[in-house]
Amino acid sequence: MRIINFSHPLTEQNLREIENLTGCPVSEVIEVPSQVDLQSPLEPQLASRLDDLGLSSREWQTEPLLINLSQ
Repeated sequence: MRIINFSHPLTEQNLREIENLTGCPVSEVIEVPSQVDLQSPLEPQLASRLDDLGLSSREWQTEPLLINLSQ
């Protein structure tokens, strides 16, 4: 499973807990910058960051992904 992380860096303990809860091994953690411009619309900023990940539409639809949002 890939984790798309919009939050603070995950520790090894965090990763073990995620694996225990999901039953899936974590194969990759993709760190995404979470600072946004509050004066601009949010949706285009997030869409741009997700596009920059380079995942194909097939990967978005078939790969096990977990999106970790900032609080």
